[in-house]
Amino acid sequence: MPLAALIVRDTKIKPPRGIDAEPLSYEEWEAVVGSRVAARTRPVRLERGVMSVLAATSTWSQELALLSDPIVEKLRSRGHAVRSLRFRVGDVPPPDRASIPPELFHASAPVPVGHELEKTLEGVPDEALRLAIEHAAALSLGRRAAEERAALGARGRRGAKGS
Repeated sequence: MPLAALIVRDTKIKPPRGIDAEPLSYEEWEAVVGSRVAARTRPVRLERGVMSVLAATSTWSQELALLSDPIVEKLRSRGHAVRSLRFRVGDVPPPDRASIPPELFHASAPVPVGHELEKTLEGVPDEALRLAIEHAAALSLGRRAAEERAALGARGRRGAKGS
């Protein structure tokens, strides 16, 4: 959660204009509403328990207003002090994916996909599609392996500090 959002939530201080006070990170919003909705909406303010959310179109705004109760419940279950949602139409910026640690991209060398997936891919008749799927799977497996290595390294560093 951005610092400005914490200040607004926990005090009566309002951040100066121009400071990012989005109440949720894109990743947190996506976890609550799903990728499809998150790509077309963005929470922009949380004030007195009312979260203002930009929606790409009036249709998205109206549909989500009808679904606001389950969204509020999910936000509350994740520790957010939200009583209601207010949707308005506006320009929704593309998601900021910069929060993914850059070392995961550089350390994400493709990993062989394995015999089982290769066998499954043999059933894909279009060679270009088959190769694209195989490449994407290899990169995904590489990224997962890098994430696991990073998590193990972090646990090891914490354990070494406690010794």
